[in-house]
Amino acid sequence: MVVPKEHVPSLPDLGNADPNPLYEIVGLVGEAASVGEKEYESCSGTTDLGLYPDSKHMHWHVVLRGESAEQTLDTYSHHDD
Repeated sequence: MVVPKEHVPSLPDLGNADPNPLYEIVGLVGEAASVGEKEYESCSGTTDLGLYPDSKHMHWHVVLRGESAEQTLDTYSHHDD
C-alpha cells in the first residue's frame, strides 16, 4: 500500500494537497507495480473511491495477480483472445 504523508481525500478530490508530491506517489505506485510485473508477470495498482470502508484518505493498493503467468491466466482468463 502506498499512502501520501499529507492528507488527500481521494483521487478526484485532492482537497488542498500540493499536486507535486502526488506525482511522486504515482511514481512510487508505478515502481512497485513494475517490480510485481517483472517478478510475477502481472500486477495491479488501484485506489478506492466513494463509499469504501477502509479509509477516507487517498491510498493505492499494489496487488499481485498470481504467483506465475500460468496461475494469473488460469485465474483471470485470456481476455485478449
